[in-house]
Amino acid sequence: MMIIEDQADDTLRFDPERVHRYKIILRRNRLFGFWVGKQLGKIDCEMLHYIASVVDADLEEPGDLDIIQKVGDDMRAAGIKVGGAALRAKLEALHEQARAEIGELSAD
Repeated sequence: MMIIEDQADDTLRFDPERVHRYKIILRRNRLFGFWVGKQLGKIDCEMLHYIASVVDADLEEPGDLDIIQKVGDDMRAAGIKVGGAALRAKLEALHEQARAEIGELSAD
């Protein structure tokens, strides 16, 4: 996700709305990685590495398919039966949680 826009005068400008969306998605992905990591029995450093791998997976392609695919594959490899629809529903619920935790963009 690109959060910096090039302007015509070659200066860089942060778009607060895009930064805010990025923070929400990053928080959501961390929450999702933590939730899946718990399902997989990860603890301590393993959990931290797993969360980072989930966050990294979402950077591969636009949209959520890459992150859903990664955690689905990981869970199935661990013998946990899970469908894409269930993972998508959890991701959406965590998106709302992340939005609440990050808060609304303030109009400064």
